[in-house]
Amino acid sequence: MIGAITAGVGLASSIYGGIKSAKANKEAERQLDAYEAKQNAFYDKRLNQDFMESNAAKGLVEQMRKRYQDQAKTIESKGEATGATAEATIAAKSKANEQYNDSMNNLAQKSTYYQLNNEQNYQNSLADMYSKRMALNRNKAQNASNLAGVGAQLISTGADVAAMGKGGKSITETLTSE
Repeated sequence: MIGAITAGVGLASSIYGGIKSAKANKEAERQLDAYEAKQNAFYDKRLNQDFMESNAAKGLVEQMRKRYQDQAKTIESKGEATGATAEATIAAKSKANEQYNDSMNNLAQKSTYYQLNNEQNYQNSLADMYSKRMALNRNKAQNASNLAGVGAQLISTGADVAAMGKGGKSITETLTSE
């Protein structure tokens, strides 16, 4: 009788634990799904965004444009004040133009690095999410295994109780006596 009660309590606690674990797993899955959707939306927005259209890039381009215009005015003024030849003024403006173009090319390279960095961050995020999903699946498998083990113990205990009720040896006693 005590064996049956113990088995019943064991089964009830296993079922309760299984239910709680299943609820926790579902909540974890829901949170992972929400996080994944948020990451995908963020990545899709960043993927389709041209860095040169960002406020940071526009600000830099405007700053470089103003600097180039100021430099061109300074070259013109100095040329007039010092009596520089037209060729010298053109050469100085050409040099300023090269510097402006180099700065724009540098900014375009940074745009590529920006995109690559976004891609790498997204890939890292995906790897982390998949790792968490695999851990969740391992947890579910372990819970199922634990529940199956409890079921097997319950069957064994039930058989022991039935055998003892008929005056025979329990399965455990029979196996250990041989």
